Amino acid sequence: MAIQKLVKFFKSQNQIKGMDKAEVFKGMIESSFSRQLIFGNSYKIYKDLSIEIPINFDEEVLEDFLIEVFFEQQMF
Repeated sequence: MAIQKLVKFFKSQNQIKGMDKAEVFKGMIESSFSRQLIFGNSYKIYKDLSIEIPINFDEEVLEDFLIEVFFEQQMF
């Protein structure tokens, strides 16, 4: 169900700062050494750049998390 919700999230309002949500997420996954998404209890990025999001994630919080992690990484 979490994956279905994530797919729905990517299809809805699909722009974040002028970029496609799915492309932002794909870029984050491709930057990771492990290339994995973990459904857990919090919004977190690990040292190997694996991404953890809660199973029952809040779409607005996830969008803020994507902006913070992806766009801040692009600045460095």
